[in-house]
Amino acid sequence: MKENIKRVLEILGSEDEFYLATAAEGKANVRPFDVHCEFEDKIYIVTKKHKNVYKEIKANPHVAIARSIGKDYYRVFAELVEDDRSEAREKLVNDNVEACKGKYAADDDDTAVFYLKDAVMNLMSHGKDPEVIKF
Repeated sequence: MKENIKRVLEILGSEDEFYLATAAEGKANVRPFDVHCEFEDKIYIVTKKHKNVYKEIKANPHVAIARSIGKDYYRVFAELVEDDRSEAREKLVNDNVEACKGKYAADDDDTAVFYLKDAVMNLMSHGKDPEVIKF
């Protein structure tokens, strides 16, 4: 499983945006995300508790993530689980100092981190069968 997480982190990229899809009242919502990290063999993302995306995740934690890479693209399907521990927030903020500056802080009660649970990534290349990575 650790090798799969390492591979997924390589594909997600370190500074590139990916898009997170949630659902609210039967309608899809998609928004860019750019901050993630690995902590305790899980992949984490961050948002703010006052945002609609937080409320949508709490109401329905099943999400999809997508990103294109040249002519290839990937999709991740997962359940997001909130981790209220300060250690998780600290790891995410410390791994993404520049991206978090002015937006997220480990000691901010409005900062929320989630890890991806039961996740599956489909890495798609046109004309080829998808590569499936479970993590």
